[in-house]
Amino acid sequence: MSELPDGWQEVPLSEVTDKIGSGATPKGGHTVYASSGTPFIRSQNVHYSGFTDVGLAHLDDLQARKLDGVTVRSDDVLLNITGASIGRVTVAPERMDGARVNQHVAIIRPVEGIEAAFVARFLASPPMQQFIVAENYGVTRQALTKAMIEEIKLPLPPLPEQRRIVAKIDSLTGKSRRARDHLDHIPRLVEKYKQAVLAAAFRGDLTREWRTGFVDEDREWAQTELERVADVGTGATPKRGNARYYDGGTIPWVTSGSVNRAVVDDAEERVTENAIRETNCKVYPAGTLLMAMYGEGKTRGKVAVLGIAAATNQALAAIRVYVDGPADRNFVLWYLRSQYLELRDQAAGGVQPNLNLGIIKRLPLFLPPKPEQHQIVRKIEIAMDWIDRLASDATSARKLIDRLDQAVLAKAFRGEFVPQDPTDEPASMLLERIRAERSAAPKVKQGRRAKADA
Repeated sequence: MSELPDGWQEVPLSEVTDKIGSGATPKGGHTVYASSGTPFIRSQNVHYSGFTDVGLAHLDDLQARKLDGVTVRSDDVLLNITGASIGRVTVAPERMDGARVNQHVAIIRPVEGIEAAFVARFLASPPMQQFIVAENYGVTRQALTKAMIEEIKLPLPPLPEQRRIVAKIDSLTGKSRRARDHLDHIPRLVEKYKQAVLAAAFRGDLTREWRTGFVDEDREWAQTELERVADVGTGATPKRGNARYYDGGTIPWVTSGSVNRAVVDDAEERVTENAIRETNCKVYPAGTLLMAMYGEGKTRGKVAVLGIAAATNQALAAIRVYVDGPADRNFVLWYLRSQYLELRDQAAGGVQPNLNLGIIKRLPLFLPPKPEQHQIVRKIEIAMDWIDRLASDATSARKLIDRLDQAVLAKAFRGEFVPQDPTDEPASMLLERIRAERSAAPKVKQGRRAKADA
């Protein structure tokens, strides 16, 4: 810790807390959870942004009494001490007074004169988070022990300054939280904007002015079906376990998950020439369009471009558009993407709904003359580039806000955040009073019950 401002003191948490310790899980685990009763706090309820009731469990009176020694009070600091969420910290809200915690959450109860919110914000600061997840605590052991928490050094300002720091942090993080909430809506808006652009494109709205001056027969859109302008067929999956089809294979073999990329330029698996000769597996050239026929809801119906020559599995429809025919490949690509949501909803089946190949082949398509197809593709690509830049800027802004929050916390606990008041009682006097009160307090008899509660 660097040199502290005047009036501050560095002190172990053990000296400014009445309780540090984690809870336990009742015998029987989740099978004894009740639909109501005493709240039972677990790590999923503890977040940096605050306490969440999502996933909150409950215990009946009998189970709760067994955990009386880990009873939460409002304004206790709750710290996740194990697993992937180690280090997440918040303050217990008033509604959690009387709750219990499990073994993955530690209760840190500051004494009078120490603001719980100040302690929580300190534990959430970058230096402390780095300490918590450092190799000797967060990787090899995946846990913080009571002794480790007790030894954490708290930079302690006077009580009024603690409150000023917390108020300033809350004010700034509140603004950043609102900004973050707005930015979190951008991905959904981006998808809506993209669908709106595509809908306008295939209504002819984007090229309405461009068509001015053409005679009617030169700008007429012809109604057709996809199978009349493209080869549409599915791939195959060579029998698994057959070494002839997989061992030493050099031909890329792509699956439905690949369509989550705009361009499929690699494959995780390879098949052999035997698989191509002896099964229905086909090798499609680069430039073939791929549509996911089944898979997860957000994947089904998506379309990508094959960037390499590859074979496909039966979960993909491979669509080869005639280059010298009436349809431009990129025009068909964007049209299929415009139909994504509608096609996804047409999937049928039970556990894993799938699109019917016949539906894809008979997909209605309104086809303008080639020059207008090219214009439509150009205008779509310009619009999509602009939307993608907007999404990228939003992502950058989101990261900037996260860094700003971390910078705020780092600065706060160096004493550089709020003005100091020389009339504030220094932290040294506060600590003297805490130690005097502890010395005067009666000693707790260490009987069996006291040890069990500890």
